Amino acid sequence: MRAPARLQFGIVLLAAAIWAPHAAAQSCVVPDSLWERPRSGAAVQALQPVRECMQSHLAQPGSVVVIHHGMQDEAALQAAELRYWLIALAADAGRIELKDDLAANESIRMEVKEKR
Repeated sequence: MRAPARLQFGIVLLAAAIWAPHAAAQSCVVPDSLWERPRSGAAVQALQPVRECMQSHLAQPGSVVVIHHGMQDEAALQAAELRYWLIALAADAGRIELKDDLAANESIRMEVKEKR
């Protein structure tokens, strides 16, 4: 990803954090369509559910993002890839967790919650 696009995404996330200081905990389903084509930082940014969860996360300084996925290999790889894309887009790696607690037929879900 080019630096200007990354900077632009960071500015959008920072603005969301400033303008939404009392955002509630949120859960977002990652569309299965993400995995049907080559991924990029721009493709991840373009997903409204991902943007909404990340805005909520940034508005809550003590929060973490939990990426829920199934136990099968493909789901684990997709969840890890999503995590890496979020980190590449300037998210704090220490505040993004993976959890294999979904059934095989469930879509990956992001949850923003308070850090324990």
